[in-house]
Amino acid sequence: MGVTTADGTAELIGPHAGVFARRMSGDAPDPPQLTAVDGGGSGDGEHWTSSLGVWLWPLPAEGDVTLHYVSEAVGIPEGSVTIDGGPLREAARGVTRVWDGSAP
Repeated sequence: MGVTTADGTAELIGPHAGVFARRMSGDAPDPPQLTAVDGGGSGDGEHWTSSLGVWLWPLPAEGDVTLHYVSEAVGIPEGSVTIDGGPLREAARGVTRVWDGSAP
C-alpha cells in the first residue's frame, strides 16, 4: 500500500509492515507517515475479503491523492486509484491536533 499526493510526496507501507497504532503523544514523527492501524480478512480458497486501515500524516497537499496497491500473494496485480483529496481535508477539520507545529 502506498500514497502519492498532488505535490509529489510519496510514502509506502512495506509488505511486512506490522499492524499497529502509533502512540499519540510525544514528538511528531518525521513526515510523511503512512501507518497501518487496523485490518482483517477472511477467505475459503475461492473468495477472499480483506481490509486495511491506514493513517496518513500530515494532511496531503491540495489536490488529488493516488492510492497504490499490490498483493501478489492473493493475485492482486500492482495498480492505483486516484481520489479527490478535498474530502480528506474536509474530514480533518473536526479532528484534535496531537502535535504542535506548522503541519496541518
